[in-house]
Amino acid sequence: MSDASLPHEVTTWVDAAHARYAGSLLDVMGDAIEVIGIGGPDAAAADLARVAGGRLDPSPDLRRMLIERSAACLLVAVRGGLPPELIQAAADQGTLVVTTEPPAAGLQELAAPWLTRVAPHLLEVPRFDRSLGVEAALDPLVEVTGPPQIRLVSHGRPDEGSLLARLVDAWRTVLRFVEMPENLLAAWSPPPVDVDARAAGGRVAVLARGRDGSTVSLDVAADAARSVRSLRLLGADAQLEIHDGGYERLVLRGEDAAVAVDAAEPPAATAFVDQVAGRWRRHLHHPRAPGPGPGHDAAALACVEAMRLSSRTNQPESPERLLKINGRG
Repeated sequence: MSDASLPHEVTTWVDAAHARYAGSLLDVMGDAIEVIGIGGPDAAAADLARVAGGRLDPSPDLRRMLIERSAACLLVAVRGGLPPELIQAAADQGTLVVTTEPPAAGLQELAAPWLTRVAPHLLEVPRFDRSLGVEAALDPLVEVTGPPQIRLVSHGRPDEGSLLARLVDAWRTVLRFVEMPENLLAAWSPPPVDVDARAAGGRVAVLARGRDGSTVSLDVAADAARSVRSLRLLGADAQLEIHDGGYERLVLRGEDAAVAVDAAEPPAATAFVDQVAGRWRRHLHHPRAPGPGPGHDAAALACVEAMRLSSRTNQPESPERLLKINGRG
């Protein structure tokens, strides 16, 4: 539908691990959407269909759902996201795929030609680097001098996306403020043993150093009781405190610190589904480009792969070296 005032038709693909999240999100979206199809690989789709009023018959076949009735949006709420062929099938119909999962889990996957074709039809939510707070803080008028010290915290519940999704999101955000670090050291608990990056769980702490003297520390978990994302950037003369909905700029003046800018500072906590719904609604009313291109995602994925490697070697690892190995140096 082209009329933004009308509800956008949505097909939902959900599994048991994400049913609570999907149901809450559909409730928050309210009259902005109309659910026309519900399916999934397990019984969760039937449960969600009953919550939706029992007017829809759940389906175990997403490809068939897409063929029988195309929708404006496809909400994906399953572990690991969708395989490439199903993302392509939805994109070929002009359907917007709304997902918490990055389409590529590693540098080799990022080279796949299909990613470029489907990029305009992918909406990753709720990306911190595209949030109101981060974009406001990146305004050229918000100046912080000197090599910064950055600390980013990203915690989420298990049904709010994979650890991989949070790690990629964290590095995408950090790399909008600083260049890719020279090396990084990761402590991953428990250490990742899965070859598939999407299956990796646990909690990760990272310390990274840039050639310009900048430092980055990350604290990321996908098994927390409450969702939270924040970024603190400390420069030579000022400090930024960034959240999803706004930021504060604290100017250092001798022994005193004064708040110089307060750009729509949000409440202390914003529910994850509210972040997703806000990003989704904004896109429906004001569609926009996917954001920083493949080079930016390559740097973020290189940092994630360096973290996985560092957790095994117990040594600092270079994201730049991994980019060169994969032909992107």
